[in-house]
Amino acid sequence: MKVVDSNGSPPRTAPWSDATLVGILLLITLACYGNILINGFVYDDGNQILENPYVKNWHFLPQIFGSTVWSFVGQAGTTNYYRPLMTFSFLVLWHLFGPLPFGFHLFSLAVHAAVVLLVFFCGRRLFTDWRVGWTSALLFAVHPIHSEAVDWIAALPDIEATFFCLIALHLLADPLRLDRKRNTIVALSFGLALLCKEPAFMLAPLAILYIHAISPDHDQTSFRQKFTRYLPLGALAVAYLLFRTLLFGKLAPVLQRPTLGWSSTIYSAFAMILDYARMLTWPSSLSVFHVFHPYTSFFAPRALAGVLVVLALCAAFVTLSRRHAPAAFSLALAAATLAPVLNARWMAGSAVAERYLYLPSVGFCWFAGWCCVRLWNRASLGSARTSPSRLALVGLGCLLLAAASARTVLRNFAWRSDFTLYTETLKTDPDAHNIRANLATTREPYLRRKHNGTWFWRGSPIASKP
Repeated sequence: MKVVDSNGSPPRTAPWSDATLVGILLLITLACYGNILINGFVYDDGNQILENPYVKNWHFLPQIFGSTVWSFVGQAGTTNYYRPLMTFSFLVLWHLFGPLPFGFHLFSLAVHAAVVLLVFFCGRRLFTDWRVGWTSALLFAVHPIHSEAVDWIAALPDIEATFFCLIALHLLADPLRLDRKRNTIVALSFGLALLCKEPAFMLAPLAILYIHAISPDHDQTSFRQKFTRYLPLGALAVAYLLFRTLLFGKLAPVLQRPTLGWSSTIYSAFAMILDYARMLTWPSSLSVFHVFHPYTSFFAPRALAGVLVVLALCAAFVTLSRRHAPAAFSLALAAATLAPVLNARWMAGSAVAERYLYLPSVGFCWFAGWCCVRLWNRASLGSARTSPSRLALVGLGCLLLAAASARTVLRNFAWRSDFTLYTETLKTDPDAHNIRANLATTREPYLRRKHNGTWFWRGSPIASKP
């Protein structure tokens, strides 16, 4: 397979076939997350699956697609979240596996593995360099920040939304082959992503940015041609906003933190940006519930540090947009898809959550992969592939990958049960009072089966054995 080097060098040939590159990525992904298959239902899984009547009967399809994600609990379930594809996935999985967590974890792992491969193929096409795509996918596969999204069944919307967004981006990144059929698939993928989670909405402006400034043929195509490419996405985005407004009465009917003023929301957003930047670059102290602390001053150290992160990203974007547009687009993707979750007034529970980084981390991994390839190209003064500098880079890379993989595998054990999850969370966030309250009521695993074949959850019968 011949591709163009990310630095404009003569075409290169990948040393292995696509099947080999894909196989290595799949093996590494399985090694990192294979141990989640013995985990149980934890945290919100019990409410979203075991206690949710919508996932038990196909007759609830109108409610799944015509109401919010928590509508099954009645008025108390009023929320800003519309995630019908998650509940529909649970409906299908329930009829396949019943109340067995193995099947649900297997599905999450399968979709995550598909996302890893899409990071590779889409990155290769975007940067026209197989090394950037594969290095990025390798980093995405082992990055510990993804453990929450993959381990927690109720976090499935993050994985599904990323999957559909990457399908759309992969097709958009090959403009010479875009025809009516492919444009239809792009629009369909975007529509399905919108049914997964709200941040997928940002694919529409990202597509406009790509088509006008990043696409290889953006200088040769007219405005009308560009407009016809992203018109379906724009129409779907507008239709989605109108539908949400009709469904909820407004875009976001619930203020989760009504006492939080807009100035404090903005200051807190900068501090949250610092938290997310730290988790992407140094994923330590992972927790299912990061306690939110609002900031009331622009000059708070963490808020100021967040401002510096934003300024650095803006400077990098402007510089790279002139020198290497795909790298600039990667930064734009990371920033744009993170932006919707920075409004703490709308976010329930913990305003900062690791699963919110699943989609933004695609851009981060592409950018990091591009940096690694650039560093590799500059590591040798001559053409020797075994220069000391390159050997040192290989050693450092293997060390980091091994450490990240081990951290991911160990983190998966925290999601084994409610007891282990709540106990580990309180080690990093002892002020998480709701987690402490949950731990106080946790006495046994969610699911037990009696000899007559009836399944029980917390002592109550929920279904017959499938």
